[in-house]
Amino acid sequence: RAAQARDLCPDIQLVHVETLSADTNDDDVFDPGTGESGHHPNRHTQKACLKRYREASEEVFAIFSKHASRCERASIDEAYLDLSADAAQWLSSEHAAVPGCLEALAANVTCIEGAHVDVQNDELLLAAWVLVQQLRDDVQQQTGFTVSAGIAENKLCAKLGSATHKPNRQTVVPRGSAIKLMMDLPLSSLRGLGGKLGEELRHATGLRVESPCKELLRFSTGELQGILGDKAGLFVWRACRGIDMDEVKAGSMRPKQYMSFKSFQPPISSHDELLRWITGLSRELVDRLHSDSGSRMPRSLVVHHRGALDEDHRHNWVKGRTSYLTKTISRTCNFPQGSISAASTVAAVKKVLVERVPVLFPCSRLAIGATDFEEVPSGPKLCNFFGLKVISGQTSKAEESDTKQQGNLDAQDSKADGTREFECLTSSLSVHQNSACPTLQDASIEAAA
Repeated sequence: RAAQARDLCPDIQLVHVETLSADTNDDDVFDPGTGESGHHPNRHTQKACLKRYREASEEVFAIFSKHASRCERASIDEAYLDLSADAAQWLSSEHAAVPGCLEALAANVTCIEGAHVDVQNDELLLAAWVLVQQLRDDVQQQTGFTVSAGIAENKLCAKLGSATHKPNRQTVVPRGSAIKLMMDLPLSSLRGLGGKLGEELRHATGLRVESPCKELLRFSTGELQGILGDKAGLFVWRACRGIDMDEVKAGSMRPKQYMSFKSFQPPISSHDELLRWITGLSRELVDRLHSDSGSRMPRSLVVHHRGALDEDHRHNWVKGRTSYLTKTISRTCNFPQGSISAASTVAAVKKVLVERVPVLFPCSRLAIGATDFEEVPSGPKLCNFFGLKVISGQTSKAEESDTKQQGNLDAQDSKADGTREFECLTSSLSVHQNSACPTLQDASIEAAA
């Protein structure tokens, strides 16, 4: 496609992400910008290296953590912030006490289309507007990245609101206007309806992937629960109305899992090539684990294997029909005990693939991950006092699971672009009465206020 683009636009400047081969690690990457003229990465022997993006993500998230006590990491470039307490504190400050301050803010904020801020009902969101502007300014001054933000009553509306005025802007979703935001939103864009639940809903209602959420408004809670079950039916009824009861989960901004993966096109079909990539992916995973803080250890090792692609895989991927993608087999086992090493990880992955994946070839995707982290106690231990050697990282036996998952790992491929836009969502959770809760997400970042 690059050649086709140059034919249409000879002066186009194309940028390629840094790449990594199966025989190198994060400290030995190929940078297309410094390579020899005419030398291009080979997608059959190399994979995207996102080390640069991960480092930028940590920079930005560190600033978020300074601006809010409740932060929830959503992805490499997304996070949610709860600014409820911070917004209330700002309202009691001398800045908010200036006559006409809130009225002036209300007149100048950017809202979703067709909505307007009410000073009395939306004062916490107005306060969050000020705080998020300060956050975005700090990020740009300290890192050079721009930030887009959404400010709403909950995480769902904050995330959707942040996408309405990109790039480098922030948007308020006033209280009571969530329904305006949801009316024309395609069902495929509604979180949770891209997989089996969405397929089941569309089959029962006759709706399409592209159908707007307003088409669901005619169904009562009881009708949806009759179709999907009590819990799922209530979730869909709320979601299509912009109601989200999920709170910002305060905790570490460190990743909940590390994943190293490679897609093969055409699929690989030899043991030697598979072993080469098992080794390369394990090395990359271990390098990332070593770069973690060192105060925690993974308890579970996850292996994803995908066979030959279905004929309509690409068509379904382009259409966002994730429930129809080629199935991926996923297996989970205990992460190797002792010090983290590539050799022990390779051995564990080989054992899983040989014993628990029925058909190894062809293989169109392989992913290796570490998850289920637990903190490693610091300080002297009683057994050390008695001279006993403790193996760092010893973990309890993880429950193994044999499940087939959708091939939605493909979604991670889209994160390999070179955007310098972070997205910040701000929302006040509906479960917090009179509170403001921001949400941050995306190298575009989102914040829930």
